[in-house]
Amino acid sequence: MCSSDLLDRPGADFARCMREVATRLRARPVAVTLPLFDGDDLVGVVDVVGQRELRWHGEGPSAPVVTPAVFSDNLRMARERLIDACAEHSDAVLEAAVDGRELAPEALWAALRAGTLRGALVPVLAGSAYHHRGVEPLLDAMVALLPSPREARAEWSEG
Repeated sequence: MCSSDLLDRPGADFARCMREVATRLRARPVAVTLPLFDGDDLVGVVDVVGQRELRWHGEGPSAPVVTPAVFSDNLRMARERLIDACAEHSDAVLEAAVDGRELAPEALWAALRAGTLRGALVPVLAGSAYHHRGVEPLLDAMVALLPSPREARAEWSEG
């Protein structure tokens, strides 16, 4: 997973970060959150899975204000890429995508987890640790997508 504290710096480029994950790591990055700017200021993230915006106010840590996402071309494209990637790891997601049905966030999280555990997908989350933006979604994604210590221990003992 990638969470960058560089997004609150001038010239930061989330798309370039995604390309670098693909080229430098030879991995398949999948945007789970997108940066949300107000001018040049990173004010929150857009949750691609849950289709909602999370905005933080003030300088220090605070609870995010959660609202439905405003659909933009960037969000639509990111969501399509997310669904395409998830469809490769879940028959349920594939069927729903082919049928044009809306997908529940739980189905997408399960497919993301399957792809992540196989090493086929690299979830990418936007944020700024310095300004406390996007930390909660990153921690939630770690819990949802990565193996628990018990699961990891079982894999080590099998190997």
